[in-house]
Amino acid sequence: MTRATDSLEYRRASSRGFRVPSIEGICSSATCIENSPAVTPPTTQRILLVEDDTAIRELTEDVLSESGYEITAVGDAEAAVTALCSAGSFDLLISDIRLPGMNGCELARHAMGRDPALRVLLMTGYAGQFAGDPEILPRHIPLLRKPFTLRELLKSVHSTI
Repeated sequence: MTRATDSLEYRRASSRGFRVPSIEGICSSATCIENSPAVTPPTTQRILLVEDDTAIRELTEDVLSESGYEITAVGDAEAAVTALCSAGSFDLLISDIRLPGMNGCELARHAMGRDPALRVLLMTGYAGQFAGDPEILPRHIPLLRKPFTLRELLKSVHSTI
């Protein structure tokens, strides 16, 4: 990540990157997260991350990897099902709700049917549509609303695992 005058710029070697506008007065430097109380680091826990937006997937993967989690990141539910069947067990499934093909809620039900001990964290920018309907969003599954801060992501992951 690099600091620009009017935005936070994120670049990964494998992608073109994207910019997030800065919000003056909230965080004046890249040390803002570093000065926040720390989230307890994990003990090599495995996370399956399912996000169809490449930029969000790569940023989330990088943040979680740098925080000590072992990440398998995929772009759709079909690839997630393949990973669930072939990559061994995971401690946590993090999935966007809106995915091509099978949605994140259906994926969560499928994954928990295979492994009842699997923890699930769902993410969405469309939370209002799902919050009140247990047929769509099971009540026992935590929901991380987009946009979220890196700290909110780490706290949600830590509390869900």
